[in-house]
Amino acid sequence: MFYPYELEAEIEALDFGRFFYEVVWLTEDLRAALPLDEYPRLRVAGEIAGMDFNGACMPSDGRHYLMVPKAIRVKQGLGLGDVITDSFGDDDQDRVDVPPELADGLAEHEEVAEMWAALTPGKQRGFAHRVASAKTAPTRARRVEEVIGHILDGKGPGGR
Repeated sequence: MFYPYELEAEIEALDFGRFFYEVVWLTEDLRAALPLDEYPRLRVAGEIAGMDFNGACMPSDGRHYLMVPKAIRVKQGLGLGDVITDSFGDDDQDRVDVPPELADGLAEHEEVAEMWAALTPGKQRGFAHRVASAKTAPTRARRVEEVIGHILDGKGPGGR
């Protein structure tokens, strides 16, 4: 598949104190070509190291980066210092991949489903990630209940 943007970059650590992300930084030329003024957290889809991904060009310290998903790093045996190629294009800026367990939970609670629909796509993605990142079915089920509670209490994905 053809993607209009390509980036070859080294995987680096982006330190956030208690944790860090493995990222590739966008070049200045690439940043200038992307609509980052209109979409500071531009949603993109494409390939990293030959595997499909979707994510966002995230701002930090006057620059932008793409996170290299753990699943891709593990499957491809990649780590800090490895040089990878990313090919990507703009994605639907409002896209939210809702895990089936969360979709079922929302369908069971009409009031919560209405509140969900009023949330920004970013908050929806945060809640969806909370459920989707669980490794076991019981944990996903527990997180669906947590998400429903947070929505009812007017809290964000982080519980605040």
